Amino acid sequence: MFVRPRGDLIVFIEKVTMKGFKSYGNKTLTLPLSKGFTCIVGPNGSGKSNITDAICFVVGRISAKSMRGERLSDLIFNGTDDEKKAEEAIVSITFNNEDGGFPLEEKKVTISRAVNQKGEGEYRVNGKRATRSYVLDIFSYVGVRPDGHNIVMQGDIAHFINMNSVERRGIIEEISGISEFDDKKDKGLRELEKAQENITRVELVISEVKSRLDRLLRDKKDAERYQEIDREIKNKWAIYYHSKLKELEDTKLKLETNIEKSQKDIGELRASVTKIIEDISNKEKELLELDDEYNRKMEMDSINITREIEKIKGNISSINQSIEYEKKELSSIKKEIDEAKKEISDNEHKIKELLDNKAKLEKESMEVESTIRSKEAEYRKLLDSLSGKDGMFLKIKESLLEVDRRLEKNRKDYLALNKELDSYNASVSILEQDKRRIASDIKRIDDKLLEIEKKLKEKESNLLSFESNIKNNNNESSMLSQMHQDLKSELSRIETESKQALSQFENLKARINVKKEAQNDITGGQKAIAEILKAKNDKLIPGIYGTISELGTTKEEYSLALEVAAGSRLTNIVVENDNVARECVKFLKNLKAGRATFLPLNKLVTPKITNAPKTKGVVGLAIELVTFDEKFRKAFEYVFGRTYIIENIDVSKNIENTRLVTLDGDLVESSGAITGGYYTRKKFSVSFNIEEDNISLIDLEKKLSGYDSKKQSLKKEIEKIEENLKTLSIKKAESSTGITTINKEKVDLTKETNSLLKDKSLLDKSIEEIINNLEKQKNLYSSTKLKIDPILKEISNLEKEKANVEKGIEDSAAGDIGEALELDLTELRKNYSDMASQISHINSTLEYLKQSNIKSSEKIDSKKPQEELLLKKISELDASLKDINGTLKEKEKEDTSIKNELSSFNQKKKNLSTDTANLRIKKDTKTEKISKLESDLNVWASEKKTIVEDIAEFSRHASDYEPPQEFSKHPDRVKIEIESLEREREKLMPINMRAILEFEEEEGRYNTLKLRRDTLIDEKNAILNFISEVEKEKSEVFLKTFNEIASNFSEIFSEISPDGTAQLLLEVEDNPFEGGVIIDAKPLGKNVRTAVALSGGEKAITALSLIFAIQRHKPSPFYILDEVDANLDDANVERTADMIKRQAEKTQFILITLREGMMSRADRLFGVSMYKKGLSSMVALEVEKVVSQEEALA
Repeated sequence: MFVRPRGDLIVFIEKVTMKGFKSYGNKTLTLPLSKGFTCIVGPNGSGKSNITDAICFVVGRISAKSMRGERLSDLIFNGTDDEKKAEEAIVSITFNNEDGGFPLEEKKVTISRAVNQKGEGEYRVNGKRATRSYVLDIFSYVGVRPDGHNIVMQGDIAHFINMNSVERRGIIEEISGISEFDDKKDKGLRELEKAQENITRVELVISEVKSRLDRLLRDKKDAERYQEIDREIKNKWAIYYHSKLKELEDTKLKLETNIEKSQKDIGELRASVTKIIEDISNKEKELLELDDEYNRKMEMDSINITREIEKIKGNISSINQSIEYEKKELSSIKKEIDEAKKEISDNEHKIKELLDNKAKLEKESMEVESTIRSKEAEYRKLLDSLSGKDGMFLKIKESLLEVDRRLEKNRKDYLALNKELDSYNASVSILEQDKRRIASDIKRIDDKLLEIEKKLKEKESNLLSFESNIKNNNNESSMLSQMHQDLKSELSRIETESKQALSQFENLKARINVKKEAQNDITGGQKAIAEILKAKNDKLIPGIYGTISELGTTKEEYSLALEVAAGSRLTNIVVENDNVARECVKFLKNLKAGRATFLPLNKLVTPKITNAPKTKGVVGLAIELVTFDEKFRKAFEYVFGRTYIIENIDVSKNIENTRLVTLDGDLVESSGAITGGYYTRKKFSVSFNIEEDNISLIDLEKKLSGYDSKKQSLKKEIEKIEENLKTLSIKKAESSTGITTINKEKVDLTKETNSLLKDKSLLDKSIEEIINNLEKQKNLYSSTKLKIDPILKEISNLEKEKANVEKGIEDSAAGDIGEALELDLTELRKNYSDMASQISHINSTLEYLKQSNIKSSEKIDSKKPQEELLLKKISELDASLKDINGTLKEKEKEDTSIKNELSSFNQKKKNLSTDTANLRIKKDTKTEKISKLESDLNVWASEKKTIVEDIAEFSRHASDYEPPQEFSKHPDRVKIEIESLEREREKLMPINMRAILEFEEEEGRYNTLKLRRDTLIDEKNAILNFISEVEKEKSEVFLKTFNEIASNFSEIFSEISPDGTAQLLLEVEDNPFEGGVIIDAKPLGKNVRTAVALSGGEKAITALSLIFAIQRHKPSPFYILDEVDANLDDANVERTADMIKRQAEKTQFILITLREGMMSRADRLFGVSMYKKGLSSMVALEVEKVVSQEEALA
């Protein structure tokens, strides 16, 4: 981990010592180095890059492949013809630590690493053995890592460009040193976890204390209530006795007043009754005289006129029914005419659209045909130009032209026959339409005939009913009234039972809904599952079936075991196939909604399911205890596999190598692992649907449905009886008139029946003709279809033959030249054929629409005379109705006159009868009052005696209590309240009176714990705030580092690549840790979208600019760059070398190169050569000394 506690202290490599390492043989070789710019040069294969491998070896790389070997033992010198292979490889690097960069006191620090032929190795620091982690910690102090950016292996320079954006962000995170913030955050999270544990512990204690507090609260309330009841009972006894005493005294006073008043009233009432009897006698005599005159003068005239009026009303009713029927017929005809007109209008609009489309298609067809001719001419010209060169090609050409001619002929024949088929189809459609229309007319006539037949039967029934009603009306009314009462009682009983069943249903449904809501809460907590189920409900992704828990049903006794057996797979989502699963995954990625597991039914591989072991206590296979749709079997086999349900954990003793789950939730894995104990089922958990709940719900639904049906049936019967009772009362007065009306209506209906039968006969003949024509058209269609089939077969054969011919052309010298033209011609011909087919279809449709309009017009013409005839009938009926209404008014006027006379007599009779009745009532009322008063006198006397005795008794009891401030108006209710309080007091026994004090003590402890919990929650919130601040500071440090490096990168790139621009960008600026870092580099004259699209040299320049930008921000002690200039041109090599020269003033650069422009700017050179096969040697050269010597000689 890169930590630099003492500022920017820079160490550097003084020397590299190798023995037995790769090509450097068994002798010890030392490479002396110093600050500045060093180049290692030499021919390819001389061993230059082995020096880079040696340094990587020491800094801690463990991947042999990264050092160009298969195993670490491959780094050991393998020997030559002259030298034996080495037993081990040792590399040491000596660092100058005068600036104190390493956390060691020594000024020189030598770090060594060795590896033997077995791949075993060791590290040493200043000669002392050390662990790899210790060595890595030392290097981390100066910002060196085994795979750090300061070491670029041969060919790896483009890695900085090709790496993904998140890896690039990781480099900047490492440089910025933000890992310390991650440590702080981890520490905060650990403290947060401890705080949560403390909160949980306190809450557990609070829960226990709360439980005791609740119990004490109940006991306290009971004790307090006991004391309160005791006081209340005493108060109420005082109120009762004193209120009762007051009530008795008031009652005694009222009785004495009533007795005195009643004796006076009896005398007055007896005198009044004598006078009323005399008045009644006079009124009855006058009434007899009026009755004789009324019967003698008016009764017969009134009856006769009423009969005549009823007869006229019957005629009016009959005419009104006829008018209503004719108007209904007229409305039907008008509706048919309007529908026909609308159909014509719609068809005209469609015809216009089709003609426009046809014109457009014909124009496009002509253009395509012209293009085909042009392409064919071009193609033939090409063939002609080549036919002279190749005799075989001429034969192929002639064969191709012959096939084309035959194809063209067959296609034209096909289109002509297809046009005939469309014509036949149009004719069939029109005939089918006519057939349906006539069938509809026949059905309408049949419906009318059935209606008339029904009416005739109804009239006969009514006729008999009228005759019977006159005789049986009163008896039937009595019977119906009794039935009405019985049905009302039955309805009341059914409603009571229905309410009880509804209450049970709602309770059960509520329980099921709570469970469903609980499952929704669970999936709601898993955003991915919730989003997928929402997409299923919204039909966004077809093929989603639901979660395993939704698709299965089981019995209550198995639900816990199956929940444990399925585990987390309960929320797996079953889908139709793997394509649906992929769509769901993409959907979740787009929403950033998390992850979910999908079970595609077409891809699931399920274990082979065997029968359950025949052992006592084995309930059965888990999958056999779940009910599901068979199409989901693979999904359930995947979830449960070979899991068996057993009764208890003891059954597992006799079963091995099998996954077992007990009914109470213990789990025995096939591996032998056992999970169990007391299983606390979560309040809200995902589980299967319970079969018993569903069955009970269905039974209750059926029961409620049955009750509803019964209630509806009873209500209908009650309504029917009420209607019948009403009808009976009406029929009693209208029976004779109804008989006359029905006979006349029967005659009219018979006439109408004969007319309809005649119309139906004509329609039957028409539909027979249409059926014959349909058969002919279908035969023609079949015949034409038979002609088309061989043509299609011939076209298919010709197309195959043409393909073979064209294959010959492709194989010839002209194949490549004519292939494009042939493809164009094929596509154009296909388009031309499609357009011709569309035009043919439009012509067929146009013909169909025109024929349809002709039929509709004929229908309108045929309906017009019927409409005029009906209008004439209605006019005649209206005139007849007007005449009869005139007669009715005259008769009603005459009837009114008679009734007025009768009314006058009746009114006099009524007045006399009313007066007589009132007098009788008055007399009876007064007589009853006398009797009642006499009876009351006797009762009041007896009551007075009893009350006097009660007053004495209650006075004795009341003396034991102080008089209350207020008296009760209902003392008996007070006594009932006392009895209720005494029962309540008995139920409270035994009483814990200490609970009042104990509750106060426990409540104090509870409040203290709550205060402790609140303090812990505040601490938790403080930790969360601290973590938030750490995240904020981490982001700020990262952004500061990024911005400096980005600025350096843009500046350095412009120096190395003049007039070019480059910048580092964050993928997510608002939160840099959610995305990566991207490079936007544009060398002069190029505008590339991504850095990956750059050339090799441009990638090298961009990568070096990034390395130099990082080095300028925070230099590494040394940089090793292996042939990073390989893809650079000379100018870029020189600019890069100049940049390294400048950068080397602050840090050590070691370059392996073959480029003169790089060598010429180095401070020192090391030459590497292969002086013997398999052995490398080295020679050093100080460039500055050589230059100064040359200058001196010059």
